[in-house]
Amino acid sequence: MSNEIRISKRAKKAVATDGSSLAWEGVLFIPHFAEGETSAAEFLRLVVEIGLEKATRVLKGLFFAVYENPRGERFAFVDNCGYFYAYRSENLVSADFVDFLDSGKFGISDIDLAGITDLLREGLLFFDRTPIEGVTRIAADSIISEKPVSSGFSTISKGLIDIFTPDDDVRPPDEIIAESLESFRGRKIAIDLSGGLDTRLTLAFCLAREIPFTAFSHGVPGHPDIEIPKRLAEVGGFEYRPVFVEPNDLPDDLDGMLSKMDYLHNTISFYDNYKMNLDLLRDGFDLRVQSGSAVMLRDFWMFSDWPFCKRWKPNFARLYSIRMKSKSYPGMFKNTHIENLDRTFDDDIVRALERRYSRSPARLANEACAFHYRHRAGGGRVMTFGNRQIPTFPLFCDYELIHSAANMRYSDKRMHRFFREHVSSASPALARIKTDRGQSFRDGKAAIMADKIALLFDLGGRLYRKIRYRVTGKPMSQPLTHADMSKAIRALFQFPPDLKILQKAGFINPSLSPDEIPTGKIGNIIAAAEIVKKLA
Repeated sequence: MSNEIRISKRAKKAVATDGSSLAWEGVLFIPHFAEGETSAAEFLRLVVEIGLEKATRVLKGLFFAVYENPRGERFAFVDNCGYFYAYRSENLVSADFVDFLDSGKFGISDIDLAGITDLLREGLLFFDRTPIEGVTRIAADSIISEKPVSSGFSTISKGLIDIFTPDDDVRPPDEIIAESLESFRGRKIAIDLSGGLDTRLTLAFCLAREIPFTAFSHGVPGHPDIEIPKRLAEVGGFEYRPVFVEPNDLPDDLDGMLSKMDYLHNTISFYDNYKMNLDLLRDGFDLRVQSGSAVMLRDFWMFSDWPFCKRWKPNFARLYSIRMKSKSYPGMFKNTHIENLDRTFDDDIVRALERRYSRSPARLANEACAFHYRHRAGGGRVMTFGNRQIPTFPLFCDYELIHSAANMRYSDKRMHRFFREHVSSASPALARIKTDRGQSFRDGKAAIMADKIALLFDLGGRLYRKIRYRVTGKPMSQPLTHADMSKAIRALFQFPPDLKILQKAGFINPSLSPDEIPTGKIGNIIAAAEIVKKLA
């Protein structure tokens, strides 16, 4: 059987004079070159000069790319953080999971039980698996060659170092961020702005580098993610547009969203982003800049070990319980093929984290878990989907930047010191406006002491809300969505028949009625049912 590396119709393409080419989808750039065609042309030149492996290490962005040499041989790879979702089986490489579902090579018996458990429980997939055995995500370090070895594809390593390796020879993170922004100069940029810490850092760098932008957020009137950006725009003098999403269009939009997300995510949870992207396209924006992984530049993951933030040996069970564990609903999977997997899910995850990411000190282990287990799984899926609507780049999801962040001193991360430095430098007035957690970005001992007191109150509130969530399932924060969204989700005509399909297939408790399914799991069920229907 012949191998195929498939290029989607969404891809852009650059061709060199020697006949070689680079096709890509997503956001792709080389520092000091404009994002897109200019950087792709420079990549083709570099392949001739330094070879394919070294040239891929120079590329930045969030993308799936296919290089074709003058002999017509294809090589596929993703960005060096491995954020972009693209897949491989024994004989097919594609950025579209639906290509594998529609290939006719897989059936119900090929469903990966761990993968379908991930999807139904969490609305995500972990450890690069998919719901089909033999189909996996392409790893960040892999270059897939169309040329076969004995059977299937051959794989070449890019030669990337472990992103969380201790290293004294790293560039400062602010230098890397500023350099990336320059590759986007001249684009019509929309930046995400919320009431939290991370988007404020994006705002600060855009203001400091004088990058033109318009700020956006989605939510409901009165929510901090609407009211705080509004205040920031008033003080900072930049344009801000809130996006309010009504639930009325959800039934009509759902099918299109499902196919765009390849049925591998709780699509409903992305609905606000989907509608905001439509607004951005309508208004002529050609790049959306998000703040994913900015958390790696502060002490969020280290704080999981408080008050022993400098501990040497990691405690994965504690990290998972505090930062990653979600509420389970054991009754959903009683008397199913995945009942046992659901029962041992949390313990299995902790063991997998220990096996994959054990290292010292503990803060490096915590951040490795966060990046690989949470950010690449959830953030990667959402960013890949976003790029199917509008070019979308998470400014802080950069291989070199994450490596630099992993090697920052603890003192530079504590109490978001890096954030304070850059927000207060860009605009002291904006630094005074507090986040939704009651913290500012002001420098100085008095300001930091006030923020420490606010942090203690916030931690107490979060602990209470987490306990309440584990007991009742009530969300930990004020919902961003319209008050009638839950009713619209439960009223989706796809839901009852899709529930029956999964019950018949042995993946959902057959005795449960639609009314007994938590609203937050309905998107998972609809996505998983589409996969089962296509494989049946």
